[in-house]
Amino acid sequence: FDLDHFKTVNDSLGHNLGDRLLHMIGARIRGTKLRSECIARLGGDEFAVLISGLSADRDTARQQASEAAAELTRQLRTPFEIDNHDLVGSVSMGIAIFPDTASDVDSVLKQADLAVYSAKNAGRNTTVQFVDHMQDDVNRRLFLERGLRHALNRQELELHYQPQLDNHGQTIGAEALLRWRHPE
Repeated sequence: FDLDHFKTVNDSLGHNLGDRLLHMIGARIRGTKLRSECIARLGGDEFAVLISGLSADRDTARQQASEAAAELTRQLRTPFEIDNHDLVGSVSMGIAIFPDTASDVDSVLKQADLAVYSAKNAGRNTTVQFVDHMQDDVNRRLFLERGLRHALNRQELELHYQPQLDNHGQTIGAEALLRWRHPE
């Protein structure tokens, strides 16, 4: 999970207070009743919590992970008091189930990170479970961006102008269109 708008805390109240908040968050997570094997701060405001003992049944494991995320969210929504500041935050969480969706630690962390990114894009303060299409979407975007960079070098882009007309058919402007003549 990532803390939503943590940068605002650092920018407005200082990094020292932000660091203290991160320590308090870690302590609060350790104090939950979650069956966590590992709690790690991956960097900045990004944390990972490894929950053990989930069911071997895929749907049940997903439900258990959602319940654990909801409990963690409840714990983190309780205000933190630091130097007369009540800091109430929200978190964007991503869930990936090992070995359900990933076969190794790096993959499950990457998948959880994609789910966090999806939660942030959904408006923050929510939890999203990883699904395969998330990786497909990222791969498509990377393929498209790489292709566009090469399109410039290969001169595959064409500039066209399309007239803009008023109700009387008179030209009042032009719209510039860039077309990509992709080889495929």
